[in-house]
Amino acid sequence: MLGANQFTVVGEVGITTVPNLPSKSTLRFDGPGTDTAGDPAEMLYTGNGAFPATPSSAFADKTSWAIRWLVENSTTTISLPGSISPVAWFCP
Repeated sequence: MLGANQFTVVGEVGITTVPNLPSKSTLRFDGPGTDTAGDPAEMLYTGNGAFPATPSSAFADKTSWAIRWLVENSTTTISLPGSISPVAWFCP
């Protein structure tokens, strides 16, 4: 493909489940992007009322999933010692 000697596509899907994790309405576990409280009323008492509350969708769930893709296009037809391998990652 595109003059390559080798074209590689690799995909990965992962799922994690934590049994007996309390619901978000009972106990919220921090994660990336959860720098503020999840309740706007609680933000008023922290002295950080100017910052928006973190939406409940940002806190940890019982089940999470992810998908990753790797695309590599290798060629040795260019006059260089070795090969050229442009790589692209996609992790939504």
